[in-house]
Amino acid sequence: MQIANAGKSVGLVGLLLTSLMIGLVTVPTASAVNETSSGTIVTTETWSGTHTLTGDVTVAEGAKLVINAGTTINIPAGVFIDVEGAICAGSAACGASQGSSSSQIRFEWATPSDYSVAGRCYQQGNNLATNSDAACGSGIIVRNTINQASTGMSYVSFNNAYGYPIYVQSLQTVQYGTLIFDGASTTLDNLAFSNINTSNIIAVDFAAPTIRDSTFTIGDDGRGYDAAAVRAYDAGAGILSALTITGSTFTGNTQAQCGNQGGGRVLIYAESSYVAMDSLDIKDNA
Repeated sequence: MQIANAGKSVGLVGLLLTSLMIGLVTVPTASAVNETSSGTIVTTETWSGTHTLTGDVTVAEGAKLVINAGTTINIPAGVFIDVEGAICAGSAACGASQGSSSSQIRFEWATPSDYSVAGRCYQQGNNLATNSDAACGSGIIVRNTINQASTGMSYVSFNNAYGYPIYVQSLQTVQYGTLIFDGASTTLDNLAFSNINTSNIIAVDFAAPTIRDSTFTIGDDGRGYDAAAVRAYDAGAGILSALTITGSTFTGNTQAQCGNQGGGRVLIYAESSYVAMDSLDIKDNA
């Protein structure tokens, strides 16, 4: 009897240990690939090859969007990506395959099929929503809730974007930009902008991204919403936490004349902000 009871005890201990070991096994978290074309990303998702959006995409706080080098993202006019969690595009430092000059990530916005139809930035009776351009709203906004360690961009181009509307408290009005940092700080390199209606980049509310080796162009709207390539409103939090741009090229408008009456535009505009700039090439600007 004693031997039998001992056997039962050993068996029970064995079952208990087995249960504990099963409990300690970690089940890998699945990472979606090219899954979200519209809606909210709530875990980790990777885009590669060619990915086509059909509507706005939000990267929820705590989630991560990884975009590998060489990926093309086709986006309808007026559609935006809102990053509350993390976006890692072409940067090996945060988990994507590393981009290069021959393997860039391309955000390509389509042109509206009917320019006579008012876009999402117009609401009758709303003094802040008076822009009726059919393409208005296209862009990427990076929020102050991002995981900074998991966010970065390298060798990314933005083409044919109109600009996303962001409310600027100091102006008490809406401004438009393709890549907006709403209180967010991260590191980016080798960005390129082409055929942009409004600003390439806007930094607001203590945002302090570091941008290097990039190419900017002045906004060319033709309907009064063209703007400086880079704008900052209450950006940065001090000399050690400033909006930083180095080793970059800015191209302006050779046709305009100096001054507002001549159609001239500054390429960089900063208001109540901490900004650090070094080794910039300013060219072709009236």
